[in-house]
Amino acid sequence: MWHLALLLILSILLNPSYPLTPLPPNISPYSPPNPSLTSSTILSTISKALSQSLTSSHKKLEIEFPPLLLNSKSNFDDFDNIQELDLNKDFTVKLASFNEDIKRLGKSCWLLYPDLKELETTSSTWTGKTYSIPTSTTLEAAYLHLNPPPPYVSPWGSSIAKTFSGIIYDPLKTTKTALGDTSYLQELINKPTLMIFVQPGNGGPVEDWINLSNIGDESTTCVINGALDKVTSSYYPDVFFPRLGKVKGWYGDFERVFYLKAVSDKGVYGWVYRVFPEEWQVVKQKVVEGEVEDEVVWRGERKPDYEQAVEYLLRG
Repeated sequence: MWHLALLLILSILLNPSYPLTPLPPNISPYSPPNPSLTSSTILSTISKALSQSLTSSHKKLEIEFPPLLLNSKSNFDDFDNIQELDLNKDFTVKLASFNEDIKRLGKSCWLLYPDLKELETTSSTWTGKTYSIPTSTTLEAAYLHLNPPPPYVSPWGSSIAKTFSGIIYDPLKTTKTALGDTSYLQELINKPTLMIFVQPGNGGPVEDWINLSNIGDESTTCVINGALDKVTSSYYPDVFFPRLGKVKGWYGDFERVFYLKAVSDKGVYGWVYRVFPEEWQVVKQKVVEGEVEDEVVWRGERKPDYEQAVEYLLRG
């Protein structure tokens, strides 16, 4: 399979007119939502791109898209972090049960959730053999099993909850704690081939990003909607987040397997979009004779920043 992926990459590099994957359907603010069609297209496109990336030399992979698109909402609708996290968890389970390469990896693929409660709610919702092929655990449990230096950094909130839990519960008699049910933690054997992290850091503690960067590079790492742009930019100033600032460099070479982010300014609307191993594209959306039209106004090898994307939209 690897030689086919290599030929595809060479074809893209040598042929700038290589066709690009179109945007998922019904993601324009001008068209009525169709979450079933949109989510199925996003799932199949990401699955294909992820399989291709797993045959490449890249060890750090990112999947980034607005999870609200999976539930008929847009960036302009009201939402909370719980809704966003739930959609990301559900999507990850579907991806793991849909993608043939993940299924072949079996228990050597680890799905890592932000905390024990998220693992519990997901595992109790998605039951059955179809959804239990990979190993499901938490970022903390995986970190402690792999035991890399430096030590695991506990978010202050979970540290308080652990102390409280130790007072209320007897760990020898029950698995239920204030943080969740530990019986949902699956046994970790050896080291994983692939670790998929569900929304680390974004909307949660910044310590997730710190721990993720220190967990090691032996396995292939895939981050789903972890908002890594926030880590690599000045969104979190180093002066206020010094420990996060020290690990920013580790996030600088993630390969974007699937990236979809809305851009709008001065009455124009579009997307920064990339599907591995294709080029980046900026797609402008407009209504022409009552129909939404997608126009690729720019394509290139490097991801444009927000200001550049706006410039391409206004110019196109």
